[in-house]
Amino acid sequence: MGLNMRFNCTGCGECCRRLGGILGNSDGIIGAIASEFPYKPEKDGSCPMLKDNRCSVYKNRPLLCDFKKIFEQHPRIARTELLWYMRNMLICNHFMDQANIPQEFRLKEPCAWD
Repeated sequence: MGLNMRFNCTGCGECCRRLGGILGNSDGIIGAIASEFPYKPEKDGSCPMLKDNRCSVYKNRPLLCDFKKIFEQHPRIARTELLWYMRNMLICNHFMDQANIPQEFRLKEPCAWD
């Protein structure tokens, strides 16, 4: 079981706006999880559940959208939960760089401790 960590999401919505690319370019465990994603991306590639920059199904979001549950269900995806969050932090920051989101919103720590 994981530690009392949670991903330090800033709520920028970039992963939700890039859903089409994520679904189309994932392999391995993430590819298998992506293949079960229940929503079809909008024409612009964004998730149809993104409303006013918030997830309208957050409490019941799909597995692909829940880093903690992915690690709990597939612990071999990374050696540790912290390394899993670090990997996702790098991807998140990359998405923000591509979207020209100001530097102050970049993640500096991969997780927070509950």
